[in-house]
Amino acid sequence: MAESRKREGKPAGKAGNNGTKGGPKKELKLKRDPRKDPRKDPRKDPGKDSKKEAPAVKKKMREGLVKASRRYFEGVGHELKKVHWPTRREVIIYTGVVLVAVLLVGAILWIFDLIFGQIFGRLIT
Repeated sequence: MAESRKREGKPAGKAGNNGTKGGPKKELKLKRDPRKDPRKDPRKDPGKDSKKEAPAVKKKMREGLVKASRRYFEGVGHELKKVHWPTRREVIIYTGVVLVAVLLVGAILWIFDLIFGQIFGRLIT
């Protein structure tokens, strides 16, 4: 719980020094994190029923969802404009590199399979 609290009202500097010598000391105010505050936990609050909501609240939530979705997809569009898309020639080269690598790894695995098959076949018989 102590990690979620933030100090407010304390100037930077030495601990216990509020910037004045011998004057009245400032009290620390602790700010609670509402996500970890047990007083705000809806599961422990019997007075609120989360299933019963006013229609206006549901409509606002729906409008907020539409607006948030639109903002998200606009951001996606802006990011896609920043992407360096490969040329046709680069795509062909990269595809060739991948195919050669797959064939090479496949051949190596096939060779090891033959070798271990022979070794274990002789051990079993």
